[in-house]
Amino acid sequence: MAGFRFPGPFGVQSAGESGFGVWRSDSGVFHGCIYAPVSDRGPFGISSETTSGGGQPAAATASAIKAADEDELALLEDVYGVLSRGGKSYKKKDPKKKKKLVPDVDAYVADRNGHFGGLLAWREYKKIAAADLDANKEKLRRVIEPPKAVRNRKPRWKEAQTIFYAWVRKSYEGKVPAGTDIPKMILAGMSDKLKKALDKVRLDYGKAFQAGGFNPRPQKLQGRYRLGTLSEHALGNAIDIDAKKNAQITSAQWRAIEKYTGKSLDHSSRKTKWKSAPKEVYDGVKAINDEFVKKLAADIKAAEAAHKKAQEEAATKEAAKAATKAVPGAAKPPATKPASPPAFNAIAEIVGKDANLKVLGAGFVTNWSGGFMALTWELVKELHEEGFTWGVAFGDPDIHHFEL
Repeated sequence: MAGFRFPGPFGVQSAGESGFGVWRSDSGVFHGCIYAPVSDRGPFGISSETTSGGGQPAAATASAIKAADEDELALLEDVYGVLSRGGKSYKKKDPKKKKKLVPDVDAYVADRNGHFGGLLAWREYKKIAAADLDANKEKLRRVIEPPKAVRNRKPRWKEAQTIFYAWVRKSYEGKVPAGTDIPKMILAGMSDKLKKALDKVRLDYGKAFQAGGFNPRPQKLQGRYRLGTLSEHALGNAIDIDAKKNAQITSAQWRAIEKYTGKSLDHSSRKTKWKSAPKEVYDGVKAINDEFVKKLAADIKAAEAAHKKAQEEAATKEAAKAATKAVPGAAKPPATKPASPPAFNAIAEIVGKDANLKVLGAGFVTNWSGGFMALTWELVKELHEEGFTWGVAFGDPDIHHFEL
């Protein structure tokens, strides 16, 4: 039988007299194949120049899939920063260096193929996402993250955006009625319900405040996107108020703050009291915030004082040591400028010594040393009266978040 060629997911496959192969989309591998050498290039820009039998893909093909998956995860990490649906990082211990973390591509691929229904389904869906983004002079690209500042720094942001949007688009399908024109819905922006409620809050509050509303994105945890989820911001039902002044805090961090300050407001209390006694919730969070700022400032001051005292004592000892070595009548050696001591970081010092601050991390303590909540009761009160749920009521307190 003469050899023949047939199209496949990597371009054109070639089968010789020995037979042909079948691509199984459920497992992502070739079965019952003997491939003759081919020179045709597929979407990965490579050709399979090896033959392979026994139901396994050619080595070059398998290598291409792995390389593409690695690049895909690296691109998402670089442009967006991503987590799994459950909030876990796509990292694992390096088998050669146990203390080193490396990308867990297998975990990402398992999540991705589960979300989209397999490798081939993912590739087809990515084409749909790209078509959405490229339509109407790329109008949708201007709405989907990353923001302009990131685009200016990342030359491959469009590639990353296509992958990111595909995840978001697929998540929308489980939240909106079947047949919904998802690009059209996204371009329409926040829901009418949210707009009316927010307009009422602005009118009653009477003061300006910064509120970010509609944003077609997954949920976030500590600034990282949880792939496979969909934020209330993406449904037009949530706003973020002064996110730069009001923190998002994990449940573990909140417990550490409670222990550090000696004050408590647990999840159950925050959730139930928000409905019936919102002022108690606000006062409780503010009291913890104020005590955190006060105690942290005192600890920083004490650390700086201790460091200064240690420096003075070291200088005194050094001077005494030099005096004992001096020879009477001998010429003094030329003065040399002492080496500058390493810069002292009081926050790093206290974080290293306090178990609760270690849970928070030096980055959190540095960013929020002046306070993690800046909302006024008057504004929170108006938002409560318009039916908003405050993110403080969540298991991971999200102080800048309000949703209908």
